[in-house]
Amino acid sequence: MNSKRILGLMAAMLLLMAAASSLWAQSEPIGFRESPQSIATRGRFRSAADDFIRSDSYAGLKLENWFAMTSFQNTDLALGFAKKLGNAYLGTYYAGSLLRHQDSTYTERHLPFKYDTKADNKMLFPVYGTDPYTAIKATQPNNRVAVLIGIADMGFRLSYASNHQKFSESDIAHGAGDPFAGTYYKNYVAEYGFIAPQLQWAMAKDLTKQGIRPQLTMDLMFFRDNNKVEKYTELDGKTNGAQINQSANYIEPRIELNLGGFTLYNENGFKGSVDLDYRLRLRSYDDNEYSWFDTSGKNKTASVNGTVTGSTVKEIDYAYNWIRPSASAGWSSGNVGVKAKLNLPLDFTSTETTTSYVSNDPSKKGKLIKEDYSDKFVFKFEPGLDLAVQYKIVPDKLTLNAGGRLRLSAITVTSDGSVEYEDEGKKEVPYSHENLSETKFDNTNTGLYVGANFNFTKNIWLEAVTGVSDGRTVGVFNDSNVSGGNGGLLVFSSFLAGLKF
Repeated sequence: MNSKRILGLMAAMLLLMAAASSLWAQSEPIGFRESPQSIATRGRFRSAADDFIRSDSYAGLKLENWFAMTSFQNTDLALGFAKKLGNAYLGTYYAGSLLRHQDSTYTERHLPFKYDTKADNKMLFPVYGTDPYTAIKATQPNNRVAVLIGIADMGFRLSYASNHQKFSESDIAHGAGDPFAGTYYKNYVAEYGFIAPQLQWAMAKDLTKQGIRPQLTMDLMFFRDNNKVEKYTELDGKTNGAQINQSANYIEPRIELNLGGFTLYNENGFKGSVDLDYRLRLRSYDDNEYSWFDTSGKNKTASVNGTVTGSTVKEIDYAYNWIRPSASAGWSSGNVGVKAKLNLPLDFTSTETTTSYVSNDPSKKGKLIKEDYSDKFVFKFEPGLDLAVQYKIVPDKLTLNAGGRLRLSAITVTSDGSVEYEDEGKKEVPYSHENLSETKFDNTNTGLYVGANFNFTKNIWLEAVTGVSDGRTVGVFNDSNVSGGNGGLLVFSSFLAGLKF
């Protein structure tokens, strides 16, 4: 065996040993997990583990019968299976944390006599050490499932993602060990997280010789963030009605359009192309409530199209536009491939916010007193360059993947016009106008990623990746932070096993 092959096999052993030490190191949000090969090369060299669930790429999988994969990233697991069904294709996918949910540990306590309306004083309350609203925000489920159907050179993918949790109980308590120190609730409702169905369509082959493979993705995000409680009073065990601590639910439809690439040059192993992506997000706040005390001393509630935190109400109109022209280039010869992509994304965000507070005068029946109006527009330009190299050290056995990221200084231009009001009985009189114009330049940041693929046979393979970013210190085999670092270069953050037959 020649020296190159020996070095290659030694590198593979080092990489796989390092991967085993951090099989679960990952902090990505829920989504379609990139393969370690794709992560290492900044998406420039994708793996079959990426393409099998992509509506625009499944046809390039070269699947004879079926495909399966599993991937580990931190506490999350990804599973995939695909199969040819005659001229059709079926792909299934799961990624997430399975049964993760909030800690529901509690103790039981007899209700203090001053609350208890029962003569035998035997009423038991579950007492939570952490209030449930805080608990469900701290530990959320994290799951996504998807099904892809490919037919007639098109892909249709239906996906469902959620990290939503809800707590709804009656007769609970929260607080210290002293029975008279806690807070007792007749009803306690808390929700946090999103429910997000997605539908994607794409052509699975180019429409022209120069490319163009359009893709349309539609998401509908239902976000829930609310906390509604009904507390027992201290003397007679009755309540003053429902109190709204937090209510910030919204619906956000999202649309993303992708051109699919247009090839400008493709000769002698070199390929150059351009592409265009567009995203639109529109947010609508609804199903929110605020509360106030009326003249009888009871809580009353009313609806508002905005967010509610305590006595502060913000009515919001939000629109986000994102457009990204990009240019890509690639070259390959023998066992080496090099690719690069220049991204030129522009963000346009428009937000109109009316901030009010609930009048503390019971006779005004929860009137919202206007405090501030803001019309804010933010423009952001953040160019970036992704680089990747793939070297087949031992063809069909061992491949080294490497990639780099360079994000240049982002330019953010903010224009914010606001008006403050003062309440004078029945009139709202503006007393302050302010216009803000700000231009900000962020820091340039970088990233370096390294990975390897090892093929046991043509049907079975392993992938692994590690990386450092933002100029952090690298300890080669260190799995903890070093001088602000994020771990060793050979302590892997993602590990994948794949089968294809």
